[in-house]
Amino acid sequence: MTTRRGEAYRSFFQRLIDELRERHNFTNARVSLPRNFYHFASGDAPRVYYDAFFNADGRAVASVLIRRDREESRRLFDWLERDRAKIESEFGAKLNWSKPDDVRACSISTSRPGSIEDERATLQDIHLWFTDNLLNLKKVFGPRLLAYNSAKP
Repeated sequence: MTTRRGEAYRSFFQRLIDELRERHNFTNARVSLPRNFYHFASGDAPRVYYDAFFNADGRAVASVLIRRDREESRRLFDWLERDRAKIESEFGAKLNWSKPDDVRACSISTSRPGSIEDERATLQDIHLWFTDNLLNLKKVFGPRLLAYNSAKP
């Protein structure tokens, strides 16, 4: 049985998935689940995702998530980070670069205040923010991920 909160997540992410698929050709995804995140396969590199989620600190987060084995995740992250200044310039904002020692995944993200419990108007703003930032992440990182995948440094 889905909780009211779970249903709110499912509904929010379903609208996001539908818009990204139908208006922006960003994904082939069809169905959301009752959870606080959605992983969109990048299509640019294996086991790299564009993520949208609500974290426990009351923030909406859009990110590039690298979920390869530990060494390969770090290799790709480091390769991208060498171009950090140019990436952030193209993106139009500073990004949070995270490579924790205790997990295999690395991420590059941006965030804003936001909770699934926000008012409808705020959730609409968050929806627009997710759309803009996921599209921007793909525009900035997509070509780099394709280049990395082709070069295999």
